[in-house]
Amino acid sequence: MPAWITVRTPGDGRVATSRAPFNPETTDALVQAARRVRREPSAEPHFSIYVALLELAADDYGLYVGMTGLTPEERFRNHKAGHKASKWVRKYGVGLLPALYRHLNPLSYERATLAEVALAEALRGTGVRVWQA
Repeated sequence: MPAWITVRTPGDGRVATSRAPFNPETTDALVQAARRVRREPSAEPHFSIYVALLELAADDYGLYVGMTGLTPEERFRNHKAGHKASKWVRKYGVGLLPALYRHLNPLSYERATLAEVALAEALRGTGVRVWQA
């Protein structure tokens, strides 16, 4: 398993990358939990699941799991701009953690609603705080 995972922060015409602030044990637990959630074949896959890193305070992090009909990057930018935004992502969102969700996308609406719940529950099992749409 990786010792670190990438945070992708979509901005104005560019995407900045950095390392997620989790220690290797937490990183390993998050990646293993996310990979236990499997993608099921679905008709008309148009929706995506995404995971945003939240910085709640100095050295205090959490995750937000959501689903969207947009790309995860577009949805993150909308959150930050306040358009149909979760207050958690708008205020505390740092970026996206594709290593935790890219294996699930794309999905139909029905499969995406189920996968969002399953992924949030799996990530909560690691001890990291998780919010969900």
